[in-house]
Amino acid sequence: MEPATTTGGGGGVVVTVPGAPVITGLAVTPAVLALGARGKIAFSLSEAARYTLSFNQLLPGRKRGARCVLQSRRVNTGRRCTIRRRRGTRTGAGHTGLNRLFFNGRLLGRPLPLGSYELVANAVDSGGRHALTRRTRFRLKAAPRHR
Repeated sequence: MEPATTTGGGGGVVVTVPGAPVITGLAVTPAVLALGARGKIAFSLSEAARYTLSFNQLLPGRKRGARCVLQSRRVNTGRRCTIRRRRGTRTGAGHTGLNRLFFNGRLLGRPLPLGSYELVANAVDSGGRHALTRRTRFRLKAAPRHR
């Protein structure tokens, strides 16, 4: 987007530069998605921008000193914490307004592990300005068995 230039009444030049892109309405539907089922990721952009969607698996952990370690039978005491493990990203060119993507629980043809996830969205416009990061959660469950 080009900066708009106007001349004021006093002969000065005022240059207005549009702000960074804004991401709104980030959602995964349904919030509990069966692996292989057709779900949607939707978000709106205030201007055309390159988006990045990061899929972070949320795993239960326990505090050990200042660190959060993966919970196990041996490590089951201490304050609870959440470990975010990045399982993959998806990027693309987003347009102004509503952007919808289909999602079936797979990235690059490989299924994501079952469990709880946090979807993190970011966008960068052509001027290099970054949008504020937006987050939402969803759960990936096993596909129903057919008899």
